[in-house]
Amino acid sequence: AERQRREAEAQRLRELEELRQQREAAQRRREEEERRLAELAEQREAERLRQAAEQEAERLRLAREQAQAAERRATLADEYYATLQELITRNWRRPPTTEPGLRCTVRVIQIPGGEIIDQAIVSPCNADELTRRSILAAVERTEQLPYRGYEEVFQREIEFVFRYDG
Repeated sequence: AERQRREAEAQRLRELEELRQQREAAQRRREEEERRLAELAEQREAERLRQAAEQEAERLRLAREQAQAAERRATLADEYYATLQELITRNWRRPPTTEPGLRCTVRVIQIPGGEIIDQAIVSPCNADELTRRSILAAVERTEQLPYRGYEEVFQREIEFVFRYDG
């Protein structure tokens, strides 16, 4: 009986040891899986942050390119208006009644290619009638505005200030 009790006790201890080992193995597997899940979560977060940084860098690059393009267009537009004013001023025959300090807003309507199809003096304009007509005649003598190289800033209708300071 004592031997059977010892064998039963040994059997129970072996079973307990086996259960303890299974529990420890299960605990190790659970900890390993939790570690892997944490690593995966970290990798996903790192990937998400990397992608967000790439998207932000791309957004900044595009914004910089757009700003540069806008600046280039603005510079090109300024150059275009200066060229336009220079051409018209060169074709202008100043009447003797024109006073220094002349400022007239001129509207020019053109078609692609730079051909002028209409022109008018719009407010404000501090010139007398003879000077107004001479400005419009200068626009007519210009016949064609520069177009090549300015296609990007072409506008069908342009208003600019014609100036004469003496």
